[in-house]
Amino acid sequence: MNRFPFQATRTPLPLSITRVRSLWPNKSHEALLRAALAPPQELAEAVTQWRAISSLDRFDYPSLTILPLLYHNLCRHECNPALRDHIKGVYRWSWHRNQLLVAALRGALAVLREVDVEAVVMKGVPLALRVYPTLGTRVMGDADVIVRRSRVAEAVKALVSAGWTAEREVDEATIASLGGINLRDDRGRCIDLHWHVLPDNYDDRRDDQLLECTVPIKIGEEPAACLSPADHLLEILNHGLSWAANTPIHWITDSWLLLAAECDGIDWDRFVEQARLNRCVHSVRAALRYLAKTFDAPVPPDVLERLDRLRPGVTERAAFWFVERSDGSWAWGRALLVAALFVRSSRARGRWPGPFGFMRFVSTRADCTPSQWLRRAAVDSFQHIGRIVSRMAGRSKRVQEEV
Repeated sequence: MNRFPFQATRTPLPLSITRVRSLWPNKSHEALLRAALAPPQELAEAVTQWRAISSLDRFDYPSLTILPLLYHNLCRHECNPALRDHIKGVYRWSWHRNQLLVAALRGALAVLREVDVEAVVMKGVPLALRVYPTLGTRVMGDADVIVRRSRVAEAVKALVSAGWTAEREVDEATIASLGGINLRDDRGRCIDLHWHVLPDNYDDRRDDQLLECTVPIKIGEEPAACLSPADHLLEILNHGLSWAANTPIHWITDSWLLLAAECDGIDWDRFVEQARLNRCVHSVRAALRYLAKTFDAPVPPDVLERLDRLRPGVTERAAFWFVERSDGSWAWGRALLVAALFVRSSRARGRWPGPFGFMRFVSTRADCTPSQWLRRAAVDSFQHIGRIVSRMAGRSKRVQEEV
């Protein structure tokens, strides 16, 4: 039997894996997602459309995360055996690493329970156990656990004592500047320990409201809790439409399957209210409209109408505008996003956002000293200016040649 190592490899098959820096899926991604989610009467046509614009020898990482779900869909409906055989290894790789990851999560939850730290699992693991057809169909790089901000130091100390290694020192500056850290065990399995539910949200009051409404779940034999369907959907959409160096697209399958499985159980009143309180109406509305229009997700029309009636603030709309355009070639756009995060963090702690505080904030996020960050920022700025000048010179040269 083929065995794929759990260590952080992203190449389970001898394929060329490329990176993607775009918030929304491209045409190839959308075709792949339709094939992975297609009902039996539409599956063959959806696969044909995807194969017409995609190569089986070169995938980007976001596409790789959808292949196990496509494999399961092909097996369930006995479609395209040649393609099934080609991507079977991806599914087995995902299933194997997820089994190891869930086993590690059970141990971590037991450690936290022993020190009386309330932990809530979110993202991949509860979705894989509750709404995905099998554990292997949801690719996961880590297991996400959230604890309350006041118990972070205690939780990290307990996990380190149990053999986990934190990626960085956890102090007040780290807790104030970040939303979570990674911890690894001796086999390379990773727990992503959060103390804020939504990405880039630093208000403990909002976290408390989201964590007060959880539902029980079993991780093997270990009792645990996960977010309610409404809050989980809110978290998925926020995380999916936040900036990342290699933008994932499995937030679409996460949302689609959650809506299909638990749409009747979603408290839409709570969903809309939490979107308003957490200032994410604009991004959530855009995500739900995209899911309904592109993938026929069962989004109640009245929910979209209620979100339309809410008027997001200028800063909320501006932040989403920057996220949509902050790809790898626009470093200054990301700088503006980090500045917005600093303002949020300062307001949540009741502090005035000043320049020295900003330097400490970004240097803590970058895990370096303020002077190191200033040198790095200066180099990045000069490189970015050079790219702009080079592009402008190239355009000017082409114009002259055309004339």
